[in-house]
Amino acid sequence: MLRIFGRSPNKKEEPKRHWHFQKKERDPNAMDVDAMTVEKRDEAMRKGLCFGCGKPGHLNRDCPDRKKTIYSRQTPPKKMNPKELYTHIRTLTKEMTEAEKDEFYKVADEEGF
Repeated sequence: MLRIFGRSPNKKEEPKRHWHFQKKERDPNAMDVDAMTVEKRDEAMRKGLCFGCGKPGHLNRDCPDRKKTIYSRQTPPKKMNPKELYTHIRTLTKEMTEAEKDEFYKVADEEGF
């Protein structure tokens, strides 16, 4: 049997797959949640403008005119109660070697813990 590059001449070759995705058109009845059009966004990117205020020199996340979102963490982190703190330290020290634990306890004692 004659083989050409590891293939048998009688075997049909599988057709190569071509993926064709249709461009999605914007639904005129959909709620417009995009703040800017694609053209405006491309222009802002070319000119290096902020997406929020349209001024150069900073990004939208650093925009001085941007309102603070409710998602930003403005409250200080919660303090641990003694039981949570003990559990946290116990978990951290469990992974330490004896030498690391001795060093940790030495530093903690020097600091007044």
